[in-house]
Amino acid sequence: MGLLENAERSTIATYLTSQLGSEDKIYVWDDSAKIYFETQAQTSAQFALPTVNTVKKSNAKLLEDDLLQVDSEFVVVNPEIPMSDVLKNSLEANYDKVSVEGVSTFKIYQKK
Repeated sequence: MGLLENAERSTIATYLTSQLGSEDKIYVWDDSAKIYFETQAQTSAQFALPTVNTVKKSNAKLLEDDLLQVDSEFVVVNPEIPMSDVLKNSLEANYDKVSVEGVSTFKIYQKK
């Protein structure tokens, strides 16, 4: 699945680059920073990835609080990476799911 995921990350990065303004921030719920590198977009949270520096419960809570601020224009979610129900509910309430051709593994959300 790794090759497919990497191809999808590049497809997502190309899509986001065409959609983002210079001040827009994104969040990538993934174990790879590839989308950040390819878009040059800034993260909306102090922890760029949910799998880095979030073993401590306090850091995981800080990340969750950051994401609940709804500062991201787009949120890209790798469903293989566990996410709290609180964040899932926030995504559903504050974002619309976007369909991007060639992307089936990741979920892409745009702020309403």
